[in-house]
Amino acid sequence: MDPEKKVTKKIIIDDILTGDSSAPKDAPETITEDTPLGDSLTEDNLTEDNLTEDNLTEDNLTEDSFTEDTASNAVFTEDASTEDITTEENKAAAPMAGKEPAAAKTGKPRTQAAEHIARKKKKRMTARKRQRLMRKAFAYLVILLVLSLAAITVGKVWGAISRAVEKRAATRSQVVEAEMQQTEALAEESEEEETETETVVLFEPKETSDTIHLKYEDGNGYNSKYAILIDMQTGEIILEMNAHSKMYPASMTKMMELLVAADQLTEEDLQKEVTLSKAASCYAYDNECSVAGFETGEELTMEQLLYGTILRSGGEASYELAVQVAGSMEDYAELMNAKAEEIGIGESSHFVNTVGIYDDEHYSTVYDMAVILKNVMDDPVAREVITHSSFKIEPTNKHENGYTISNKFLKRIASEDLPGEVIAAKTGYIKQARSCAASYYVASDGREYICVTGKAPGSQKCIDDHVKLYKTYAEQ
Repeated sequence: MDPEKKVTKKIIIDDILTGDSSAPKDAPETITEDTPLGDSLTEDNLTEDNLTEDNLTEDNLTEDSFTEDTASNAVFTEDASTEDITTEENKAAAPMAGKEPAAAKTGKPRTQAAEHIARKKKKRMTARKRQRLMRKAFAYLVILLVLSLAAITVGKVWGAISRAVEKRAATRSQVVEAEMQQTEALAEESEEEETETETVVLFEPKETSDTIHLKYEDGNGYNSKYAILIDMQTGEIILEMNAHSKMYPASMTKMMELLVAADQLTEEDLQKEVTLSKAASCYAYDNECSVAGFETGEELTMEQLLYGTILRSGGEASYELAVQVAGSMEDYAELMNAKAEEIGIGESSHFVNTVGIYDDEHYSTVYDMAVILKNVMDDPVAREVITHSSFKIEPTNKHENGYTISNKFLKRIASEDLPGEVIAAKTGYIKQARSCAASYYVASDGREYICVTGKAPGSQKCIDDHVKLYKTYAEQ
């Protein structure tokens, strides 16, 4: 090859390596596109495969290492169709070894390959930075999540502890309150027992050497089979006739019903309105009871039921009263038996209904009836009822004008020639008991007496016995 041509090619290579694209002015015109050197320095040869990151690293592209020999020997070789770069060309290029590229010295722009590598490196650095930031963010997120879970766990544990403490405190408070209530209840019971011990004095009439004992027989001057007369000032029995013998009390039973009602009902309860049930009306009708005149569906107060029970001996009133107070007549009868025990007559009196309907297990004595009447007179509510000779029932939904009920015994005995006054009475009648009555008399001198009789042949004969006893022994 012509040396001059080789020099020209070398100059061109140097210009390419130094980045000087301008051809020398005196370059021969014979160097064209057809020149083999031009074919070897095509765009196909200057590809990324040849200018790889391994070949053109930042270390390889330093001023010290990027010599003409490196460029010519490592990258810019010709194809098999071009001329090989000879040893002479390498020798000609040798003086250039160890010199810095012109572009580096003069500050000319980097080659396209170097810029490409720089961009890739920048991208990798940016990607790594992004990854580091993402790892940090993820770590912070994990830490935040752990802290949140820890806070939730601590909150739950604290809440459980708080609830346990509160429950324990509440339980303790309940225990203390229960103990206090129990203590108070025991104290109240103790006070009640002391009060009862102090105030409840059993009425126990006593026989004396002066007590008159009569036998039931024709010609003794009395109509009744059972009788007792008691001086209330002394508690002595003035006269008795079969006073402790078992008898059927009939409607005198209602005195015990009145006494229990007075215990169970408050002043407010007495004004409570109730409706007379069909069961009450049917009970009175089926058992052929006397009635107060109340009708099924009639709206009445508990107080009116009490007056209907005592003054008119109403079976329907007695039944409804028992149901309203105790829930049933049977339960009310149990209250009556408990009251009998309380006042000291539980062994000789027993009740199975409130009306006085015959039952072999429903029995008492004239002595016990006298004790019941005494307790009725000692109770303010019960005394108010039994001492009325009449009572006005105000207008109701069944009786728009109202009506008056009366105690027939009191009205009839009031017409008798008695120096004193019978202020309270309760009568009764059933076939097995015949006519019977209990009355409370205030003599002309103010002394008080109780008389109870049973099994007289008629209501008037019963009244006659009471009048005779009061005149003979209370008005001497």
